[in-house]
Amino acid sequence: MFAKASIDRYYKSSLDNRYMTETLQRIPLDLIGYDMDNTHRLDIQLDPTPGQSADMGWGNDTYALPIDERGHVRLDRDATVLHDNEGNGYAEHEGTFYLLPYYLAAYHKLIEP
Repeated sequence: MFAKASIDRYYKSSLDNRYMTETLQRIPLDLIGYDMDNTHRLDIQLDPTPGQSADMGWGNDTYALPIDERGHVRLDRDATVLHDNEGNGYAEHEGTFYLLPYYLAAYHKLIEP
């Protein structure tokens, strides 16, 4: 009962095609990892959870920052990290971080290819 009440109260589904399409459109395709520090931004809310790292937060709309404004572009990383480093411009990523979500969304007819 508690779990269902918590889910009903706090869970917000993001299975909206707008967000999937926006993320796929905004993924930087240069494949280079850079250092990104968003801790100084005024349009973020820091995570007030006790024991949480000081550089965790999200946008004022309660969603994670857009993918092209984060320090990482891979979708397997924590999207609420405000200061992240993926190579300082010296590391190159593989293209699967874009291709896998694109083909999965196209296969399940969540987006139009």
